Amino acid sequence: LSIVAVSSDSGRVFYLADHAVDNVFNLFETAITGGGSTMVNDPLVAGGSVTSFKFSPDSNWVLYLADQDTNDVVELYAVPLSGGAPVKLNGTLAADGDVGFGGTFDVSPDSQRVIYLADQDTNDTDELYSVPIGGGSAPVKLNPPLPAGGDVSWVWHAQISSDSSRVVYLADQEANDREEIFSVPITGGASIKLNGPLAGPYPYDFAISPDSSRVVYRARQDSATRYELYSVPLAGGPSTKLNGTLYSGGQVNSFQISANSSRVVFMADQGTTAGNEIYRAPLAGGSLTKVNATLSPGGQVFNYAIAPDSQRVVYIADQDTADVNEIYRAPLAAPGPVAKLNGTLGIGADIWTYEITSDSRYVLYLADHNRLDRNDLYRVRLDGSDDPVRLSQGLSGDYYMYDLDVTADGAWAVIQVDVSNEPDALYSVPVSGGTPQLLNTTAIGNARLHYFRLSADSKYVV
Repeated sequence: LSIVAVSSDSGRVFYLADHAVDNVFNLFETAITGGGSTMVNDPLVAGGSVTSFKFSPDSNWVLYLADQDTNDVVELYAVPLSGGAPVKLNGTLAADGDVGFGGTFDVSPDSQRVIYLADQDTNDTDELYSVPIGGGSAPVKLNPPLPAGGDVSWVWHAQISSDSSRVVYLADQEANDREEIFSVPITGGASIKLNGPLAGPYPYDFAISPDSSRVVYRARQDSATRYELYSVPLAGGPSTKLNGTLYSGGQVNSFQISANSSRVVFMADQGTTAGNEIYRAPLAGGSLTKVNATLSPGGQVFNYAIAPDSQRVVYIADQDTADVNEIYRAPLAAPGPVAKLNGTLGIGADIWTYEITSDSRYVLYLADHNRLDRNDLYRVRLDGSDDPVRLSQGLSGDYYMYDLDVTADGAWAVIQVDVSNEPDALYSVPVSGGTPQLLNTTAIGNARLHYFRLSADSKYVV
């Protein structure tokens, strides 16, 4: 058994498995409630395997990559989940050509089109294509002709805007080994360069805002040695730098865009004596302010997240005491009071990881509050109106927990629990509080839990 995923409508589970022949993987589906499984792909040629798959957002299609028709020639197929034969989506491939691997294909949010990366026209030249999800018309190449040695990047995957209108991708499209960011209509058309003239070799990561208005990216645009943060309209236009002055050795290290597309929060080392801190700026640029409070000498912010309701930022930092990681909240829109969410930690204790519930009401976090190097699960209100509550208090033994996840409705936490010399255990616990419930069997000695998935309807764990 290899990759496992739950369909977007939570009705079915899909997985890759070599049921019949060792190391020959086919794609299977089964009802999430159990029962027999059905092979989704057509029979494979000798030596063929399915390597990856994805669902359309509307749960009407599953797409997969496989060398189904010709051994060692990977192609892209779509299967209607209502029943029917797989449809090959890519065009005829050049000799030795393939459709790219893994995440190099994607489905538009409206489930109408698929984009994919392939050396379809010229071997060893990866280019970007768009095709209707059910086939029926030839794929459209989205990039213009590339210079000798040029490629569309597979490292930073192309992204589709949430309104399904445009695709943003990274490519050395104008000069070999000079990667830049481009935007193009998903059905084809003029490709527009988004970044300004670059002082350094290439942009780094990028993201499209949830409202499909702008693209935020990191690049060595004004400095040949420092990654800085920029915002540009999705269809092209002047780029705006979001960060302030960076000194020698400083750079922007990561960023997130709020769900309401109002703000960008980013982590930066300003190149001064301080370490990483986090800042907020309007999406299109404007007033820049610091999110975290003053840090202890040598302190820094380690990670951060914007709450789903776009009201607050949560972050872990050794803000009050050097080398003691604690969890804090701050307002997103503008500077305001910063509050610590965790209670007093024991000597040597830290906050390890956290999740914000989908309703932005609670933060769940793992910390060794009272058992050094042994995590427990805690819940605290994001608005600070209560004290932390230990949700894992019903567990016994010298356990360690990790792999925290929260259901989409914010009602349940699911955690993996490990006790030395005992089988791995998976528990769920109500976020509102209650006794943890064991979800898997622990009857098999030394059994190990590899991973788990939650259904979108918050009813099942696979």
